[in-house]
Amino acid sequence: MCIDSGDLDTAYKWYKIGHDAGLKEENIQPARVDLWQFRWEHAQARIAARRGNAAEAQKHVAAAKVILDKGTNPEQMQFFPYLKGYVAFYSGNYQAALEELSKANQNDPFIQCLIGQSYDKLNRKDEAVEFYRKAVAAPAHNAPAAYAVPFAKRKLGSLSS
Repeated sequence: MCIDSGDLDTAYKWYKIGHDAGLKEENIQPARVDLWQFRWEHAQARIAARRGNAAEAQKHVAAAKVILDKGTNPEQMQFFPYLKGYVAFYSGNYQAALEELSKANQNDPFIQCLIGQSYDKLNRKDEAVEFYRKAVAAPAHNAPAAYAVPFAKRKLGSLSS
């Protein structure tokens, strides 16, 4: 949540603390090391993208992919299209963001908001509204929904004006 509220320094600090603490697990197995490394690369990519450093973000996306390609945490593969889409969006490549985000979890209200924003940036307002409406209707009670639902409501209000 710190990343998307714009507090990038705090986000970096807490992701680093979590990463370092995770690697201190007693008798940590290689798959867990890879999991913590993937999450760290994922976070650093998003932070770099939000800071406007597309090259740095892409470096971390590539590092995350190398870790995933080891195959030690196949359940994490589902988060890769979101990462690529997020980085593309914050790098200003809205068409690439749509292409990647369409491969991500379509029931996640946060992803629905990113898709809506991508359509909005491409001046495809009807499609943006469709995804904002999906996000507003999210039944989930979790951190992504807590952020996405009010955001989508504000966007719908501004597109209706």
